[in-house]
Amino acid sequence: MVSKLQRLDFVEAMQRRRKVFKSKFFGTDPVAISVWTTPKRTKTYPLARVYNTLSHSEGKITIIPVLVDYGKEGERGKIQPTTVDLMTSVGVYIVLGVFIDAKKGKVGTLAKNANPKTKSREGRLKFGKGQKFDLRYIEKQIKKIITDKPDIKKWNDAQLRTIPNLLANGIKNYKRLGKELGIPLSDFSRLEKNVEIWKDDFAQFLADHADLSKGAQESETQADHKLEFVPGGKGTVNIHFGESRKLYLTADDMKIDKGKGMVTFLEGKNASNGKFPGKNDIKEALFKLMIFKNSDFYFAGKKLKKKLVCHLTGQHDNVANEFKKKFPLLISECTANNIELRLNDKILK
Repeated sequence: MVSKLQRLDFVEAMQRRRKVFKSKFFGTDPVAISVWTTPKRTKTYPLARVYNTLSHSEGKITIIPVLVDYGKEGERGKIQPTTVDLMTSVGVYIVLGVFIDAKKGKVGTLAKNANPKTKSREGRLKFGKGQKFDLRYIEKQIKKIITDKPDIKKWNDAQLRTIPNLLANGIKNYKRLGKELGIPLSDFSRLEKNVEIWKDDFAQFLADHADLSKGAQESETQADHKLEFVPGGKGTVNIHFGESRKLYLTADDMKIDKGKGMVTFLEGKNASNGKFPGKNDIKEALFKLMIFKNSDFYFAGKKLKKKLVCHLTGQHDNVANEFKKKFPLLISECTANNIELRLNDKILK
């Protein structure tokens, strides 16, 4: 599925906080660039933005902060090695960076679905959204990719090894910004202690995060997303990723048919209010299915065939024709990649 990306000057695009675009360097063909606002893979649809660059033949680069922190009254997120491996799996170069600038922000009102016992912190100071990267460092990394054309896995593995030092730089920047802006900081002591260990012991860094990934996988497997209405039960998927690393993923539904020698993976997305899920939700499901598509699966020593299903549900019946008119390219995308697309349990073609 070809995504039309606007061509922009790199620095201008980043200053305008554009999240997906293409830029030209050294007079070469433009590269497709996606930008993450947080290292977390949920809520802000970073995987959907990466998906928008996959059709670009001249090079695909994604920029991810290793750390985001909003202060004592906000949330924190840090990069997981799994994210780097996911980008490698779909042929995307990764450039890791740190935020060096931020503005004051304030905590907003509680969400409508917040726990009644939760106390409001509305109006308290925190770091605002739209934090800024060190663009000189990011641009230097992109130019290296363009001039050297390195192997994607070797490049991304090298970026992975920079994470401990980048985390240390990120913490230092937040401490500086907290003083400059008068924003109460969250506690960095535990993370700082870990970073000092990880700087000298990369194997420990990978081991610690593998444990975190396993824990997240277990939690996701146990979680009951009531509105997704997916058939069957969730399954854990551990994909070997070279050396001793694995991708610890889940499937919303997984079945192995020993007789047919086939494994079925289903990813479900639901619209809690609308007629059907939006384009970004669907692309996130397709992103994971593409990882499964690019992997080989074995059972009892025999290679399995794969069936991939994108299972969508909404709050209205008889909307298949409306979906087809709105998302013809998504339907073609699924057909081209042998992904069965279902809407409210009906197969769309």
